Amino acid sequence: DGHLHIRTDFLLDEEETSRNVRVAFVLTKQVLFSIHDEDLPVFRLVRLRARLRPGSVSNAKDVLLDLYSTDAEYSADALEEVYENLEQAGKRVLSDDINDADAAEVLETIATEEDTNGRIRRNVMDTRRALSFLMRSKLLSDEQQEEARQILRDIDSLENHTAFLFDKIKDRKSTRLNSSHRCISYAV
Repeated sequence: DGHLHIRTDFLLDEEETSRNVRVAFVLTKQVLFSIHDEDLPVFRLVRLRARLRPGSVSNAKDVLLDLYSTDAEYSADALEEVYENLEQAGKRVLSDDINDADAAEVLETIATEEDTNGRIRRNVMDTRRALSFLMRSKLLSDEQQEEARQILRDIDSLENHTAFLFDKIKDRKSTRLNSSHRCISYAV
């Protein structure tokens, strides 16, 4: 029908929880339709940037690439927060006065951050898949192909960081914290 249909997950990183939200795109000759149940931060940021930088997007494919680029930035910001939260958890574990309640909070933080890391990982893998599909479709101009390659390089970096965190958490699960006559597994 001359339309391009793409489904992509976008990360929604909220105060207490992170999740992936599925977005369906329909790209016609000059119009990009997005179908999603929630207003996502990535979309708000792209709209804001488009208003602040008139002429920065000239067609629907530019908007789509801008969404993917902004999604990679948003995922990087969420990943930085995971690092910070795990660092704080590690400091608490290494303190001399940790008790059972503190240890339980640390374990909860680690589990939450491990889940967030997994969601970021899934998100960037899905964005990679969508960008690769776009590039293979031969619908992008040379300039847009180069922009897509740059986004893929950013995603490579994010994938390396999420893999590092995954391995770090996995490897450290054998580390023990002695607290009140019992050992509690933790990871940082």
